[in-house]
Amino acid sequence: MGRAALIVSLVLFITSCAEESHQVPSASPEGENNPQKATYTTPTRLLAAKDYPVFSDDKDFAGLKLAITRQLIRLAQKNLNGTIKMGTKSYPLTKVKTSLEILDRMIDGFNSCKTNSTVARCYQDFNSALKARFDVYVPNLVKGDPRYGEEDSALFTGYHTMPIEGTLQPSGDYKFPIYGNPGDPKLFFSRLEIDFLGKLVGKGLELIYTKSLFDIYLLHVQGSGRATLVNPDGSKTGFYLNYDGTNKQKWVWISKHMMDKGYINNPSIPAQRKFLRARPDLHQEIFATCPSYVFTKMTTDPPMGNDAAPVTDARSIAQDSGLYSFKGLIAYVDTTKPVENGHYDLEIEDPAQVPFARFSRFFLDQDTGGAIKGKARADIYFGEDLYSQFSAQHMKQTGKIYYMIAK
Repeated sequence: MGRAALIVSLVLFITSCAEESHQVPSASPEGENNPQKATYTTPTRLLAAKDYPVFSDDKDFAGLKLAITRQLIRLAQKNLNGTIKMGTKSYPLTKVKTSLEILDRMIDGFNSCKTNSTVARCYQDFNSALKARFDVYVPNLVKGDPRYGEEDSALFTGYHTMPIEGTLQPSGDYKFPIYGNPGDPKLFFSRLEIDFLGKLVGKGLELIYTKSLFDIYLLHVQGSGRATLVNPDGSKTGFYLNYDGTNKQKWVWISKHMMDKGYINNPSIPAQRKFLRARPDLHQEIFATCPSYVFTKMTTDPPMGNDAAPVTDARSIAQDSGLYSFKGLIAYVDTTKPVENGHYDLEIEDPAQVPFARFSRFFLDQDTGGAIKGKARADIYFGEDLYSQFSAQHMKQTGKIYYMIAK
């Protein structure tokens, strides 16, 4: 979702897997307006062909062609006059584009195969083609890196598009405004000043009014939201609230303050929400500890990754922009996720109560996040539905990640 490059001074205390900051920076500077060659590196090592996993996709590639199309549109706008280093080998940036085009054709071949053969046979053909056409890489972990030497050496969390319901005017429970960017640094007030002292009231910056300051805070964490506008006649209108800058103040997780004060005994989103519902008298004290405020804009466009390509439900990941700075790489993830069973209780505080199941899937690296740090670290974009919200709250699982680029 659009995302993070609010450079958050993160405490090592990682509060919750759902609290991965995804505020969106500008498009990358190496793009359209820079004719010079750009050189990118990745912290990876080449995998021997004999060590390739048997690649399979739990969704049989559904949705992946859309992600590829969106990324190819973005790459067509960029300067690809440069190189990207995978392991010890440098590839022209055009190979990223070529890789996506090859994978797109391989998906067509898989779908065609399914019309007259078994899925198992189609995956067998797919793996043969992948081995012939792609080099495969893994994170090059060394001593001192998190999870070095572990079989499941990658850590995965999740994010989603925050659902927000609101009205155009304050009405009943809809009394907390979500603000657009004032543009004037003199109006970049703190969260305390904006939410409790009314410093932006009456300046024409109110986008919608919603029921919960905590929902606004979570919207800021996720970086974008799917808004439902409740009209005076009872009808509803849908649109997106996408990242539009910040007040340039420090981000601090409110859960840290809540834990330090003993208000909650675990930093999960449900635990925070439960306490905030019970103690509105402490809202000002708690929210004031996070002076950063994220401005949004109303749009029909879906959430964007940090390099201005829309993220795709269940097909986009965010990685450390300091290590994986060129976006559009093909990634393959093998880990566990919450079971999709239609029962998603957003009040569950203990992840041990959530059933998980193993899955493997192809993704595109299209985003970044202020809390996503490390060589083998990815945040999975689940999407916009209830399952996505539930998964983002509980996803914090280890597994494996692979990267592939055309030979």
